[in-house]
Amino acid sequence: MSAPSLPFPQSLAEKYRPLTIAEFVGLDKPKHILAKFAGQPYPSAWVFVGPSGVGKTSTAQGLCSEIKGK
Repeated sequence: MSAPSLPFPQSLAEKYRPLTIAEFVGLDKPKHILAKFAGQPYPSAWVFVGPSGVGKTSTAQGLCSEIKGK
């Protein structure tokens, strides 16, 4: 007999992660730049730099969703 599997709930970080640029709290200057770019995107490369845990990946994913990227 196998042990019943317990479904683990989603982590709070995943549950409340911002999905769009507008949902980010703080980061006013980067939000303004990214929102302006998302309004009129053009081919370019972006590098998000900073210490661990400041939202680089979430910001990149939010930008991607705003410009309908892959």
